[in-house]
Amino acid sequence: MGADYASAVSYTRTGSGDDLPDWVGREFVIHAPFPVESSRIADFCAMLEDPNPLYWDIEAATQKFGRPIAPPATLTAWRWPAPWNPYGRPEHGFPATVEVPCPTDTLVNVEFACEYLQQIGVGDKLTYVDRIAAISDEKMTALGRGYFVTADTVVTNQENQEVARYRNVMLRYKSGTGKAADSQKVQQPAPEKVPTDSERPIPALSIPVTWTLCTQLTAATRDYFPGHHDPDYARSQGVLNPYPNTGYYCGLMDRVALEWANFDGVLKRRVLRMFTPAPIGTTLRTSGRVLSRQTVEGTEHVELQIEVRNEEALIAQARITLKMGA
Repeated sequence: MGADYASAVSYTRTGSGDDLPDWVGREFVIHAPFPVESSRIADFCAMLEDPNPLYWDIEAATQKFGRPIAPPATLTAWRWPAPWNPYGRPEHGFPATVEVPCPTDTLVNVEFACEYLQQIGVGDKLTYVDRIAAISDEKMTALGRGYFVTADTVVTNQENQEVARYRNVMLRYKSGTGKAADSQKVQQPAPEKVPTDSERPIPALSIPVTWTLCTQLTAATRDYFPGHHDPDYARSQGVLNPYPNTGYYCGLMDRVALEWANFDGVLKRRVLRMFTPAPIGTTLRTSGRVLSRQTVEGTEHVELQIEVRNEEALIAQARITLKMGA
């Protein structure tokens, strides 16, 4: 008992750091252990309280896309292995950014940029090819001294069709070495005024971060990284309590964007930046604005900026491009 195949910690390598340049360009191939399936989609949407009818109504999704579809933010959830299986720990599973042997002891995602080329549907069996794109020199950050590791990933389906690609930037750092006394002092971008114009407002959601939410996100995203459920581990990172993960913020940003569009659009691109964790006991609030509108090949594309804040700080910010009426 006690296997932990669904946590990034189980795949994290450490080392002296002397050979880090040799890791740039290395590739890892991960085959999703299970096909995309409807019950996990329901768990994910329930976690977000996402009312998008295309995720709940099979007939509506089939009429529009030819089959039931998965939310774009579940893109990475299908690659994570089960916490245990009788064959042992997979060779790879979590992002290649955790496998680079940095002289550090913990990690946090800082940027996650996705481009969606086609809908992911129920029954798809996905393959992920990760490539280490860059490793920074050692940096002193508010969280700690460490390295920014960047990986590019191409995702294909069982027909070898490319369905998405994404870039993940992860900070691998040494806990207890940061410039800030706590995680809320991470440098924040200046707040932007949301213009008051004829645009319909971005949905303003208020979401308490609770133990229940963190339990749901572990089940829905199969991300067992201890920072999302273990208070002692979260505190070792300088965070008061466990906190939501990257997949949660991707889903929340997408929910806000598509709800703003009255669910009449397709998400084409999301660039998510994360500034500081939001621990259990705080409340998330969403806001945003329309950045631009343009017509591409006769179809309107809208770019939105969405922000998530709690009582203390800006937690995450995303730029999302929607193809309207698609």
